[in-house]
Amino acid sequence: MKVRLDESDQEGDSAAQKVLGGVSEKYSDFNNLVAFNDTDSIPIFLVKLLARVIGILFMLALSPIVLIILVIAILVAL
Repeated sequence: MKVRLDESDQEGDSAAQKVLGGVSEKYSDFNNLVAFNDTDSIPIFLVKLLARVIGILFMLALSPIVLIILVIAILVAL
């Protein structure tokens, strides 16, 4: 027998909300770290640009893996 929580029960954050909150916090920290400033010198600007490109490529590489994991998790939960 599976026990499912009622959607109206908002006593605590669900696991998905905790994960999304943590991921959005980490992405916000990364975005603030590689944000371009007017006072940045050219080498710092290039390092931040390279870090931003690597970050975008990393997120694109992880997206298919995350989708596959989510599909498997949903199938297991059913």
